[in-house]
Amino acid sequence: MKPLARNLIFIALLCGGILAGRAIPSAGEARDSTGGPADGHTSRPDRPTRPEMRRTLATLTSRVKAEETAPGALRAAVARVDTATLKSILLEQSGILAAMTEGGKTRQPHLDLHTAAMEELWSRGKFSTLTWAETLEEPELRAMVRKGLLLHALAEDVDGALPWMEKYHAEHGKSGTYDEFKTIAMRGAVARGADAVIRAAGAFPDSGGYPAFRNVEFPEDFDFGKLNQSLGAKVDMTNVFSQWTLRDRDAAWAAMEQRIGSLRGSTEREIGEGLMKAVLVKDGEPAGVAWMMDRLSAILGRDAFSHERILAGIIVSSNLSTEGIGAISAKLTPEGRVAHAKS
Repeated sequence: MKPLARNLIFIALLCGGILAGRAIPSAGEARDSTGGPADGHTSRPDRPTRPEMRRTLATLTSRVKAEETAPGALRAAVARVDTATLKSILLEQSGILAAMTEGGKTRQPHLDLHTAAMEELWSRGKFSTLTWAETLEEPELRAMVRKGLLLHALAEDVDGALPWMEKYHAEHGKSGTYDEFKTIAMRGAVARGADAVIRAAGAFPDSGGYPAFRNVEFPEDFDFGKLNQSLGAKVDMTNVFSQWTLRDRDAAWAAMEQRIGSLRGSTEREIGEGLMKAVLVKDGEPAGVAWMMDRLSAILGRDAFSHERILAGIIVSSNLSTEGIGAISAKLTPEGRVAHAKS
């Protein structure tokens, strides 16, 4: 389907929701010759009232013709509709997505609109939106909307979200969402600091969960040491050590040595994918490899097995050049070089 045709279908859905929720007056109908409001026009308390925030069908259509349908543009569009219409858009798109078997370009416009409407609704009503979602009669639709709102709630306020999560699990079960909810809660807490992340993790005592910190950006003042001390044996720390190393590689390495000695975590991956890659970014390959070899030499005398595994992990995980691989391979035992060559 051509991009313009696809966009026109999308905006027809949006505008259909707007027209169903309320008539949109034209500029001439809305104001008299003095610029004041037309007779009978009253503002809605749940709708932005600044003149520049008002939408007309012509404006929406012009945005589509300009192909301004990126997620940011969608969020700006849904911000200009009243809450009743916003709920209608969300329910309509939820139903479409639930019934869809297609993916890719067919599904994405509906998913983008659904996401924008969900984010906007949550920003307006917070936990009151969950009260509304519980009143939806159709079970599948109710579950879908409640889950989407819960993800926002868990990211912002774990303590406030927990009672709602328990009600959700009582109706829909844990198996499909527990790990996802745990991950979202921990990732959302990162911006609030290590203590918030630790509390979020503690709210989910059952084991499991996705790699919660993958691709997460940590604040500049984040306390990596506290996080490692509390959760280092329970979650994947690869990205944690990567970002910690960029800021204080000596502190990160000292913590890693303790992990190696106590057999905590997956140190080969954490060093290869996390710490070593960060050192290479920070210092460049020659200096980075030399720094790592110097640190690992201290391990060789007391734990040759770990030393061998870590070297092999660095070769596999760190995207080294041929020269870098050669420098590290030279530190492997003959048996280790053979094993690596076969892998």
